[in-house]
Amino acid sequence: MRKNFFSDSLFHDPTSPHKSSLLEGFLLKSNTQDFSEDQTKELSTHFLKRGEIRLLQGDLSGLRYFDLSTKLDPTNPKLFYEIGLALFEFGSRKGREKNLLKAARAFKGATKLKPDYFEAYRTWGNALYLLGKTTQEHHYFQKSLHQYEEALKHSAAQPVDTLADLKWDIGLVLVQIGNQSGEALDLKRALSSFDEAAKECDKLPIEFWQDYGQCTISLSQRLNDLPLFQRGIDYLKNAVSIELDSFESWFKLASHLTKLYAITLDDDTFSEANECFTTAAGLSMQDPNLWEHWAELLKLSGQVCKDPKKLSCAIDKCKVGLMLKKEGVDLLLILAEALALRGQLLDDLPQIYEAQNKLQDAIDRLDHLPKFYASYGLVLEALSGYFDDLDLTFQAIEKYQQGLSLNRTFDRLWFAMGLAYQRVGHKEDSIDDLQLSERFLKKAIALKPDLLAHIELARTYTYLAELSDDQELAASAVSHFEYAFSFQQHAIYLHPDWYFDYALALDLHADYEDSTELFQKAHEILNNVLMVDPDFPLIHHRLALVLGHFADASKDHEIFALALHHYRLATLRDSENDAILLDYGVTCINFAKHLADEEQTHFYYGVAQQRLTDSAKLGNGHAHYQLGCLFALNGEIDKALVFIEKADRLDALPSLEELHADEWLDNLRSHEPFINLIERVKSRAPIQ
Repeated sequence: MRKNFFSDSLFHDPTSPHKSSLLEGFLLKSNTQDFSEDQTKELSTHFLKRGEIRLLQGDLSGLRYFDLSTKLDPTNPKLFYEIGLALFEFGSRKGREKNLLKAARAFKGATKLKPDYFEAYRTWGNALYLLGKTTQEHHYFQKSLHQYEEALKHSAAQPVDTLADLKWDIGLVLVQIGNQSGEALDLKRALSSFDEAAKECDKLPIEFWQDYGQCTISLSQRLNDLPLFQRGIDYLKNAVSIELDSFESWFKLASHLTKLYAITLDDDTFSEANECFTTAAGLSMQDPNLWEHWAELLKLSGQVCKDPKKLSCAIDKCKVGLMLKKEGVDLLLILAEALALRGQLLDDLPQIYEAQNKLQDAIDRLDHLPKFYASYGLVLEALSGYFDDLDLTFQAIEKYQQGLSLNRTFDRLWFAMGLAYQRVGHKEDSIDDLQLSERFLKKAIALKPDLLAHIELARTYTYLAELSDDQELAASAVSHFEYAFSFQQHAIYLHPDWYFDYALALDLHADYEDSTELFQKAHEILNNVLMVDPDFPLIHHRLALVLGHFADASKDHEIFALALHHYRLATLRDSENDAILLDYGVTCINFAKHLADEEQTHFYYGVAQQRLTDSAKLGNGHAHYQLGCLFALNGEIDKALVFIEKADRLDALPSLEELHADEWLDNLRSHEPFINLIERVKSRAPIQ
């Protein structure tokens, strides 16, 4: 008697009810050797078909018929393959996943009987892949990959479209393995398999290009490779071109363009993403995810570009999405953030409070989510900006810390912490807070190297360089600005404030390097800012400062004259700005020292005295020190000492090192009152 291939009845489910037909009963009582080979095969086929029908009807008694079929024809690999296919289809439905294991056993039986059975290996791999997807047990993906590779070994006779499909399958399973391992190498292997599939066949379906694009973008994010990201976008565009009325294709393209915009902040990318969302909405308006991703794009752009109109659009999109999905957490958080940001831009306190109330109402159901604390912190910082109250910024920092206690890999929270400490450090001239800002922004970049994080780190380095007189920090600031601009060709038009701050960093760096070329570059950048936005805040003041430094380094009188021209424009705009008047006076002194004509020298000393006096009247203590320097240069020792002493009482003297190095004070160094002042400053200096 022939032995059943499976020593146990693997397809028999004793818990499943089944009825024994007359044919089945007859078979059980008979010796199969009494049947001819044709009769045996016919009976086996009969039971196979009967089992398939039962499974199609959702009746597990079909498993018993498969057992009878294999008992009749235990050496037929095609029979096991057909049984595997039926079980695979049955197990692919929700709640029936355990039957995929039975399908895998059937395919295993087929390959044992026929070791080069391509179709069985491939479908075996499909069953294991689906098991991994449904159970989230990742060892199934490794087993699936093994079966796909076995299929590839026996694929020589297969048509190109079948080979392309197999390599597509291998790419998909490697993506799953890569997602679990976190290794870029696995995703590289996946992308290589997709590449091979694309070469095998010219006409591949829309789903292939969607998967190909997603894999490419995932790898690009792992490697921080923007050209690779753009390549992934091109694959998603292929999917769109195949089926122009596919909502899913337009939505996926728009969502990934939003991710690209978050990295590059490129305005063309924003416009393209926005158009794709518009097209997707024209095809289907009932998916809340569409409105959520669209709102996120508009909120981000509105935040970066300080555009209340975009923030209004984001708010509208959130409201549509929440009508479709009332408990939409992300929609609620985006709505709160857009309200707070818009309220901050427009000085609209009720909008900021509305944002806070929405989050407060949801705190009981969202306080386990790190992103909730990121949103709440943003709202508190909007209130801090409105009231000019740093205590609210520290409350925001506490929220960010709560979020990080839940997830320390959430890059947005590290970025928010860095930005908050930057504001505190800049406002309070605190090196310690700025160093915390540096630390947190670097952590954010390590997790997700977005362009905006590089811009803010550059700003932090600039502020730190100013306070700590650190040449390397100034160079680092310039480096991070230039890295960001390498991805932003039109930033001067969209973000002139970035270029304004870049010029500050260049000015500092140029001073350390004593480089007229860098001063000239800073001047050219500020001129561009002026052309883009003639009303940019403090543009003439900063141009005057940079030109003053440039003129001092180059000893060019025409550049000095241009600097003074910008000071005049700056004071016309803001006649009571003590900082502008102070810098104006100092630049006049510098210019006077470069002049050979004694009459002109005394004229500019007179202008300097007037500007510094006006600054002192407005409460600027440092103006008293500069007046002391001016009188010292003029040889008016008594007046110089009076102003230097007053600067000391106002705690407006520079450091002891700067007092020793300042050439403008040389005429005072032999005078006893000045010597005594230096001794007092020494006695107050902290012990090193």
